[in-house]
Amino acid sequence: MLGVSFKESDLRLMSGAVQAWYRHFGLAPEPRYSAMLCSSVIDRFNQGHSSVEDLTAHLIALFDGPKSMERYTTSTKAH
Repeated sequence: MLGVSFKESDLRLMSGAVQAWYRHFGLAPEPRYSAMLCSSVIDRFNQGHSSVEDLTAHLIALFDGPKSMERYTTSTKAH
């Protein structure tokens, strides 16, 4: 991801998808979650998915709420 440059409109789109994930689950933004969500949305965007709806749906399917985020952060700490 380093060295990649995005247009401002692309950044707004990806940010919108992350914000929509938080709204979907009624959560306030949390730095640990945001790091994972942003990484995932950038990967998906780089695969050619460029609608906020698709990116949001991907995040919701991959991280289906705060418990899945906690499981993910716990499992990555163990490695």
